[in-house]
Amino acid sequence: MANATIISTLEYIFRRRQASRVEIARHLNLSRAALTAAVNNLIAENLVRESGTGSSCGGKPPVMLEIKGSAFTVAAIDIGSGRMLRGTLCDASGTFLKKSERIYSQDHFIDDICELALQLVGRKHISAMGVSVSGIVDTGRNIVLESANFPLAHSGIAKILSEKLGIPVLLGNRSRLAASYEGIYGTACGRDDFLYVSLGKSIGSALCSNGIILEGVNHAAGEIRNFKCSFENRTLTLETLLSESFLLEQFNSSTLEELVKMWESDDHKTAEKLKSVISSVAQVLAYLIEFTDTALLIPGGRFRHFGNKFRQLFTSELIRYSGKNSCEIIFSDAGEDAPLYGAAILAIRYTLQNLKTNRKGLEK
Repeated sequence: MANATIISTLEYIFRRRQASRVEIARHLNLSRAALTAAVNNLIAENLVRESGTGSSCGGKPPVMLEIKGSAFTVAAIDIGSGRMLRGTLCDASGTFLKKSERIYSQDHFIDDICELALQLVGRKHISAMGVSVSGIVDTGRNIVLESANFPLAHSGIAKILSEKLGIPVLLGNRSRLAASYEGIYGTACGRDDFLYVSLGKSIGSALCSNGIILEGVNHAAGEIRNFKCSFENRTLTLETLLSESFLLEQFNSSTLEELVKMWESDDHKTAEKLKSVISSVAQVLAYLIEFTDTALLIPGGRFRHFGNKFRQLFTSELIRYSGKNSCEIIFSDAGEDAPLYGAAILAIRYTLQNLKTNRKGLEK
């Protein structure tokens, strides 16, 4: 069942969400006979279905193919969003079915993750689980090497979850998984080159080049939290400058919601201080834009919750420092959900790439 032609066909359909036979054959350099055999096999196995017709280029409108949602279900957990652990179930087509949340305790952190996973999965048969982690993840060995905000480094969390659930569990860095989601379903859909910058409990980035999310030799591509920036004659790390506690202290505010209201006001002193914060961040990100020569920057995570005035100033300051009007700046619609959705995509792609191994389980 799981030969190279079938796997590459599934991967292409999944990445494009819908594709015609002609488009797939052209992209994968397949003969008509090879593609027909692969597609017929996938339809017979209830993994792919015909989903209507596409746009015509002068001849008969092509029949479009898509992954069949009911083929299997995956689970995902996001570790790194505020004070909550969050989980979701997702079908094979990328449709999200159920969400769950759990407040975690530092003293029982691993147990809380396991409890959320068991609650999420219940009695349902799940083919795989993806887990997004705030930290450095060795995806080859499927372990967390470093996590500044959570006790996950060398914890064996993937093995623990896998043994409890009886399914494969895959780990990934939050920023890179979020960028994976953005490239398939989100802001960068249809774009193969972009820079994603995410703000949560820490700040990170991910670079997509020719459709590939770069990981780095030491699995640390996108770790920008320790980049230095200047703010009011002080040198701070980027993570410190954008931390909730630091911002609340600087603007004498008690909550993030109150802070955003202050930013949206017409108070001159607040506006000047806000511009000083954003200018410091923009200088660092402008270097990234220049260095990567990207045409699209996606600020994700909590950036979208900072209000319209923040977004407008952020955009104008980035353009001012980078001097690149050609670089689009589009804030993520998914926001803090993108890493969770990206973890689900990780589990879907794993399942699609291991159909021969997973087939027996999928038939349950």
